[in-house]
Amino acid sequence: MKLPSHKKIALGLGALLLVAGLALPFTLHADDGMATDGYLSWDENSDCLLMKEHDGRVRVLTGAVDGLDEDDHVRLWGRAVRGAECNDYDGPAYEVTEVLTIWGNDKHSTTYYDHETDGSFQRWAQRNRGE
Repeated sequence: MKLPSHKKIALGLGALLLVAGLALPFTLHADDGMATDGYLSWDENSDCLLMKEHDGRVRVLTGAVDGLDEDDHVRLWGRAVRGAECNDYDGPAYEVTEVLTIWGNDKHSTTYYDHETDGSFQRWAQRNRGE
């Protein structure tokens, strides 16, 4: 039985490390979250903050939602979680980690708040909404 040479082992190991190195950024960011966009409302039955996305999907929101108002048209960053902090809701929810934008119109062409130009949403909400 012929054993592989050191050169073949090194090439195989190098290929394995290359594939692992290319895949690592994707695995590190796989659970970082996702953006979602839609209109906010309060659910009268559960007192949970809801987002109706443009495709009609409704998400229960949890997390960094202080300063958001009913009827806001927003773009949020977060991740899917099980359950929310409103009245022991135990279904799928969307944990907001950052408010990205509060849109000024339905066409996404104007903003009231934009994280890239207005800084922290909490500070913006304190100045502009008295939160």
